[in-house]
Amino acid sequence: MLSKLIDCVFRAYDWLFIRYYGLWRNDAKAENAILFHLIRYSGKEIALPDGTKIAPGDELIAIHVNRAYTELLQARACGRAHAGIQLRDDFRDSLRALAKRMHSFPKYRNVRALTGETILGAEAKHFGFITVQLEGFHERLARRNARVLISQTRNAGNIQGSTISLRSRRVSKIWMSREQLLRKYLKP
Repeated sequence: MLSKLIDCVFRAYDWLFIRYYGLWRNDAKAENAILFHLIRYSGKEIALPDGTKIAPGDELIAIHVNRAYTELLQARACGRAHAGIQLRDDFRDSLRALAKRMHSFPKYRNVRALTGETILGAEAKHFGFITVQLEGFHERLARRNARVLISQTRNAGNIQGSTISLRSRRVSKIWMSREQLLRKYLKP
């Protein structure tokens, strides 16, 4: 009973989050797999490995996996591995589209980096992100939210059993500088 209540709370949070940040609009989509919005950084100053410094007040793009699209992929694939491969390819295409948008639109000229949260830290490194593990309450809350979202996605695809175990996974903050994104994903 408590688990179902917690699931409802996270679903409501997800719905409100999408509405608050306008992630339902077409200009918040980079192809199919990524939703994004502008934010101002409010943490301590950090330096990324490529030398990019991010100070409080700098503009960032927060990225999110498009859950509705992920559920659609799972439903079409009926739980086969094809959905994961398709999502990986679509995520790469979405990063390319986001790089093109950041290069072309003046609105994104001052963006210093991309950021987000993931339980797939090792996989995120494959795309060029650096990862920093979250700690404490924030990490536990984010992991619980990830469980709810993955459960909903599995239900959409009628998937039985577990394809991703969160017991050994930690939630990580992911970062990629603007320069890294443009260098890796902007094709002339």
